[in-house]
Amino acid sequence: MKQIEKVILNLKEEISQRKNRKLNMKLRTFLDQLGYKRRNSLLIDKVNQCLDKNSLAIIVKEKDLDWSELDIDERVTFEIIEGEGKTMQNLVESKYAGMIKVSEERNPIELYLHQTEALQALDKNITNNHANRFSGLLVIPTGGGKTLTAVQWVLRNVINNNKKVLWVAHRHELLEQALYAVKKNSFSNLLSKRKEFKYRIISGQHDRPVNIKEDDDFIIASTDSLNRGINYLVNNWLNYNDEIFLVVDEAHHATAKTYRKLIDLLNEKSNRLGILGLTATPFRTAEVEKGLLKKIFKDDIVYKVDLRTLISRGILSEPIFKELETEIDMTKELSEQDIKRIQAFDSIPEDIAKHIAENKVRNNRIVQEYIDNKDEYGKLLVFCSKQNTCD
Repeated sequence: MKQIEKVILNLKEEISQRKNRKLNMKLRTFLDQLGYKRRNSLLIDKVNQCLDKNSLAIIVKEKDLDWSELDIDERVTFEIIEGEGKTMQNLVESKYAGMIKVSEERNPIELYLHQTEALQALDKNITNNHANRFSGLLVIPTGGGKTLTAVQWVLRNVINNNKKVLWVAHRHELLEQALYAVKKNSFSNLLSKRKEFKYRIISGQHDRPVNIKEDDDFIIASTDSLNRGINYLVNNWLNYNDEIFLVVDEAHHATAKTYRKLIDLLNEKSNRLGILGLTATPFRTAEVEKGLLKKIFKDDIVYKVDLRTLISRGILSEPIFKELETEIDMTKELSEQDIKRIQAFDSIPEDIAKHIAENKVRNNRIVQEYIDNKDEYGKLLVFCSKQNTCD
């Protein structure tokens, strides 16, 4: 494969000074294909990662210019060998989109009883459903394997039959968890009719909707990114595929406008649409939202197992709750609805979660509690609800 010869950092006027208009247009088109209307530092970061990953050389036009210190309004262009734009695009995409090869070996993952029961319930309610529409909920407590269960079902019943899957969630961690499960479960006993299939993961931290292709089989995406690039989803994918299976992770959020807009669009564009919502809590705190959830998932709960059952089977641990006073009052920054959602273990606003996670007084109080009672607590595993809390 030919390599990129040069990467030129353009200080404002480089593009206008280029005499080769044909190549100049190619460069502009190439940048637009990456999904960035503004050629800013986000693009520079992404290209920089790609160059490092593929051991490609960087040749800076201005020797004294530091690549990492570009201002957000400074343009970046590429001087490349004729015809290599597509190759570069594929390199940039490779981390977030590509082909998953189906292993001929048997999947080594053994499911728990409740997961097997869930798969049987899904077969009964969805596979044997002769109507063109289905929308139901899979309710399994946190830690009980909702993602694994749903991934195995859609691989065997949707991807294996050459139909398309759209998997949506509202957090990056959930998207990456889903992709990990897809890759780890691509075995021939689930995908007997497929040798390979294409995936794409879309969010503010991954690929862009502009890169969606007609033959993408499994799209994993954040609702916000999809709604911002909704025209690409329609023109590049939905217009060519009329049998879609939608999985909504953390489905109790599906009453939000961003979710409803997407679901309404899929109902309009798809002749056969299946919707499976995954949740540990199939309700929202507000009464009006409980009614909306029922309207979205009209076939109600397909399968449900409760926390007590999984604890009794030794799958989940028995929680022992202990409250520690930190003398920090967070309620001043929260609305009444925020407080109710936190109490219901529904959600914590991002800015509040970040503020709590970075509070040194609170963190020291928690650590000191363990140090003072380490003989009682023994070995410690810390579970955090968000990645920034772990950091």
